[in-house]
Amino acid sequence: KNVNVLSKNQFSPLHLSTYRGDCEQVEVLITYRADVNQTGHSGVAALHIAAMCGHHEIAKILLENGAKIDMGDVVKFSSLHIACHFGHEKVVELLISNGSDINISGSVGDRPIHLASSKSNLKIMQLLVDGTTHQKADVNVKD
Repeated sequence: KNVNVLSKNQFSPLHLSTYRGDCEQVEVLITYRADVNQTGHSGVAALHIAAMCGHHEIAKILLENGAKIDMGDVVKFSSLHIACHFGHEKVVELLISNGSDINISGSVGDRPIHLASSKSNLKIMQLLVDGTTHQKADVNVKD
């Protein structure tokens, strides 16, 4: 059986299991060689979906199994952009601690700090500004 087959709506079994938050099913699909970087509708991969839904544990599983942390969707939004937009602090922390580019730019110049700011999410803005020892958000960048 092909575990990477896409539905007519361009979602794979891994995408759907991620959306539902089913950690066990995600692990089973990965065991059966599901492609963690397969893109579907709008260029979205499973890590983007985990970021959108706030599924921290699934995001961790995907990263441990080779998910590309800064992969962009059709508008070049990374999982960090998406987690910032939806306000999922634990996912933002996970992505930053795993080396996501804090200053990555979307197709029109939006960066994660812009998305957190547009939602007035001070906690996520602080996470981005504090960053890591290797990188911090550039608060003077314009989109």
